[in-house]
Amino acid sequence: MDKRKEEILKSIISDYIDRKAPVSSSALQRKHNFDLSTATLRNEMFDLEEEGFLEQPHTSAGRIPSDRGYRYYIDNLMPDREIEGQEEYILKKKIIEYKNRYGEVTKTITKILASETGGLAISTIIKKKEIYNCGIAELLKEPEFSRSNDFCSVVSLCDFLDDNIDKVSEATKGKEVQIYIGQENPLIEVENCSMVISNFQKGNERGFIALIGPKRMKYDRNVSLINYLTKILSGGGFVFIILVYSGV
Repeated sequence: MDKRKEEILKSIISDYIDRKAPVSSSALQRKHNFDLSTATLRNEMFDLEEEGFLEQPHTSAGRIPSDRGYRYYIDNLMPDREIEGQEEYILKKKIIEYKNRYGEVTKTITKILASETGGLAISTIIKKKEIYNCGIAELLKEPEFSRSNDFCSVVSLCDFLDDNIDKVSEATKGKEVQIYIGQENPLIEVENCSMVISNFQKGNERGFIALIGPKRMKYDRNVSLINYLTKILSGGGFVFIILVYSGV
């Protein structure tokens, strides 16, 4: 893909995430001031569609990213992002607040992930079979779940979460955050969603933390957040936060 098409694809994904609606060439031109006519933009978008990176919903003149488009963005265009500065300070305060409310660290981190993303957060300690999930109510408010079949699939996943833990665990590979888009998702109940997942090591026990949400999720933000929370679950990060914010 040439640089021009990459910029168009990246802009369409950004706009679709923000607007939750298909993106037209005229809307793209207005927001990003491409040095191209709308006719040229339409041609480029048509090419991206022909190549499988965009899709055109039947009821719209605009385009949305396909699974292949999201995959290309994640593998080639997504910016690196870290939790730091004021964002980290606010997050640490929230972690202490939630810890005081919920007690258990893994449960606390799961609640934080759900509240920060609006997605369904899942975590477990494999051997203990402690399973936490949070965020289904907010997730189901998204327009992707307006159809009863998709709504019921997500509810069914939560109802039978114990049966799916092995599938989710198998999706974690090594120490890096993994991203599964659409039909890549090992959970067929939510194959219209994306999943971001990471391992963590808590003492001698292994666990994972995962986020399930619409394919138009903010991948860079969610990956950085899961990276940050995984480090807290895996080591002394949580102890350090407790000490700092208790004045010790």
